[in-house]
Amino acid sequence: LSTPSGYAVVIVSVERIFEEMNALVSQSMLFWVLVLGIGLLVGWFVSGVMVSPLRQLADSAHQWTIGSEEATRPSSALAGDDEIRSLWASLTAMKHALDQKTTEIARLQGNVEDTVRKQMADLQGMNRRLSEILALKNDLLLQVSHEVKTPLTALSGLVGNLRDGVVGDLTGRQQEYLAKITDTMNQIKRLLTTLLDFAMAE
Repeated sequence: LSTPSGYAVVIVSVERIFEEMNALVSQSMLFWVLVLGIGLLVGWFVSGVMVSPLRQLADSAHQWTIGSEEATRPSSALAGDDEIRSLWASLTAMKHALDQKTTEIARLQGNVEDTVRKQMADLQGMNRRLSEILALKNDLLLQVSHEVKTPLTALSGLVGNLRDGVVGDLTGRQQEYLAKITDTMNQIKRLLTTLLDFAMAE
């Protein structure tokens, strides 16, 4: 359409432009919804792939704590993941080493207990034997003391009679011998007293 001044006028339908814009917005929204849905599916799949072996690894570790034999065999789901499989192998080796050390400690503890029991039994036997020896020693000292003291008492009485002149007067030389005999008897008495005190003290 042209005007008297020479300008051209173009008539465009606004409704058609709005329809095209609405269609473009709808397509764009559909595209982003699809992208978001695909992203969620991929995220869900990847997290399942990563979390599932870790969950199995955690379950197996829990089985270890309760002593289950099933925990010693790796799951087939772990076989494809090198890092998880390597971690599993390390944990299995650590558990095996720990089990060996625990067994070794239990064995050594049993050996120590056996050794202590044997040494205690030996010590008790030695104590019994020592008690018997001490009892024999005391009996011997008492017996010797009695066997020596009895005649010594009688001898002391006889020496006293001689000194008192019961059998007659003594010469000076006889009195010297009698004094030496008395000193010797007193030494023997002191020795017997010391031995008896020693025996009673033990």
